[in-house]
Amino acid sequence: MALEQLKVNDLIQILIPPGSIFSGHHKSRIEDMSDDKLILALPFKEGQPIPMHVKERVIFYKITDSGIWVYQTQVLSRKAHPIPVIEVDRPLKADKVQRRNFYRFPIVLETDYAKIDEQKDPIDWEWLSCSIRNISGGGLLLLCQEPLEKDNKLFVNIPLLQEQLRMKGIIRRVSKVQEQRETSYYIGLEFIEPTRVEQEKIIQFIFARQRERRNQEL
Repeated sequence: MALEQLKVNDLIQILIPPGSIFSGHHKSRIEDMSDDKLILALPFKEGQPIPMHVKERVIFYKITDSGIWVYQTQVLSRKAHPIPVIEVDRPLKADKVQRRNFYRFPIVLETDYAKIDEQKDPIDWEWLSCSIRNISGGGLLLLCQEPLEKDNKLFVNIPLLQEQLRMKGIIRRVSKVQEQRETSYYIGLEFIEPTRVEQEKIIQFIFARQRERRNQEL
């Protein structure tokens, strides 16, 4: 996406770096724009405006079908009326990140999966326990007790904060893990045609869990 494709009403996420009580990823929107400036809605956290100061560096990103575009700029001014906004320099460049590589988050989530068997009715598929060991917008790593083969297709339940996604994926790699007398398998799964909404939910889940970890470390 070229920079000129940024447009008014685009939804974006502003990143507040670690070290701030407001650190994390916060919703915003492009309210207006000119050749050299953008007007962004001031982000809020729990109903409170996040203070952003003149000359402060700003990183924001926009999620599109083709990838995630990350921009860097700085605050030029703030206005409180008619709505709270910040005026920033229009970025001169953007870094494109593939959705599947945007962030691979290490985590342990107990869940289950089913191998897709076209010869059976889905109601008869066997669901087996496993654990998710990392996750990103494009796939995840499972730890399973049963051997699976590359290119097998699975459905996996992903427990998020307040809901559960059922994602379809294809196995891209399998590695055997031997611990004492127990054998298990790491399964690298790539999602098959995930929707933008599904990927955004996963990314937001990752950011929320990341914030929880930071808070626990304080």
